[in-house]
Amino acid sequence: MDEKKVKSKKSVYGLFILIVFSVTLAISLCLAFSPLGDSQNSNEISAGLLSASDGNSLAEVKITADEAGKIAMPLAEQYAKENGNRTITPMVEASLSDRQKYNPDSGPVWCINVNFEYISLEVYQELGLPYWIDGYYIEVLADTGEIRSHNVQGHY
Repeated sequence: MDEKKVKSKKSVYGLFILIVFSVTLAISLCLAFSPLGDSQNSNEISAGLLSASDGNSLAEVKITADEAGKIAMPLAEQYAKENGNRTITPMVEASLSDRQKYNPDSGPVWCINVNFEYISLEVYQELGLPYWIDGYYIEVLADTGEIRSHNVQGHY
């Protein structure tokens, strides 16, 4: 009888270990393969979710990534329209630059990457566009909302 109780306890203990392992594995896989934000809405990251290495950048951020995206999009849309009526992908990326680490006189900057849909080499040639352009890059000052710089982006 005691032997049955021991086997029963071992079975319960083994089952418990298996469940804990399975839950840990499932959580690890979810964290490893799931981005923290939806890539389709990556421009809607709140400035409050970002951290700064020096602690000062967040205090100077007065506009959110979403607001910076709204400021930047007209420039990207204008370029896209004037240069072959390019289609902008739904994914717009926004990140807060850490330039202050290297240049203390520089304020925080939202870096907005706007990507264009892929078009073939033949279409590029037909439209007379440089083949390497695949998006538009805009820097928006995170404390004032002013556009710092903007230009095409692509592979070289």
